[in-house]
Amino acid sequence: MFLLEALMLSLGGVAVGTAVALLVQMGLNAAHIHVPLGVQFVLMRDTLTFNADPLAVARGVAIIVGATMLVSVIPSFLAARLRPVTAMHHIG
Repeated sequence: MFLLEALMLSLGGVAVGTAVALLVQMGLNAAHIHVPLGVQFVLMRDTLTFNADPLAVARGVAIIVGATMLVSVIPSFLAARLRPVTAMHHIG
């Protein structure tokens, strides 16, 4: 149950974070930010654009959720061993 809670929280956080990042990306792309001449030689264009690779986004989501699940294993086992009365006493 504790691991399921950690999974749901991490998936929710990653979904919100990904949505915000994609909205920021779309806003910056819509702004058509012009770059200086020195940067144009590197970018090979006169405006700054951002592209999200779906595979990279999915890989990042998987890494973050996996790391969150890995980190939550030990606290979950420790919490599962406590009696409910003892767990509520530690909170307050």
